[in-house]
Amino acid sequence: MTQVHFYEQTCVHVDGYRQIVSFDPEQVLLQCRKHMLAIEGTGLRIASFDETEITVRGNIEAVRWKTEGVDAHA
Repeated sequence: MTQVHFYEQTCVHVDGYRQIVSFDPEQVLLQCRKHMLAIEGTGLRIASFDETEITVRGNIEAVRWKTEGVDAHA
């Protein structure tokens, strides 16, 4: 199971992701068990990561599940 933890609007910690699909300062796209998770904002950076956990810092504006062409807010 993927768990997403928010810390104000400056940090998102994801436990249970599978792969970093793409990364740039405005979006981090993660493959999770069943769906993709998009973290959107400005000045984003990957603060830490390992095989199952990742922490993204920056000005977090939105976190969305990408499910079969339909976006859902986390």
